[in-house]
Amino acid sequence: MDKSLPTRSAIVAGSPKAVGRRERGDMRRGLFKSGNSIVISLPRAFLEFLNLEQGSEVSVFLDQQRGVIVVAPMGRDLPGVDAEFGRQVSEFIEQYRPALEALAKRPPEASS
Repeated sequence: MDKSLPTRSAIVAGSPKAVGRRERGDMRRGLFKSGNSIVISLPRAFLEFLNLEQGSEVSVFLDQQRGVIVVAPMGRDLPGVDAEFGRQVSEFIEQYRPALEALAKRPPEASS
């Protein structure tokens, strides 16, 4: 496996240009139509790195603040995090995503 791939659990498309694309493992990909959907193919090296295969579930969301699409593996247990708690947090984020994104965009309040 190529050790030059990113060591994070998500692949970020459109990341800041401060780091070269090659260093991040970026590859140019095209969008294409499949049925009624527009899809993107993922490089085999990325799939292997994240232990993903056809049928694996991923989370896809738009980070509007950074202008990127984030694709992350689903169902990964985190050490020290109870699976039920993780499920509840995921449901909370999904239910309140617009409010959380709006709060994240607000400037911090001045301390008095």
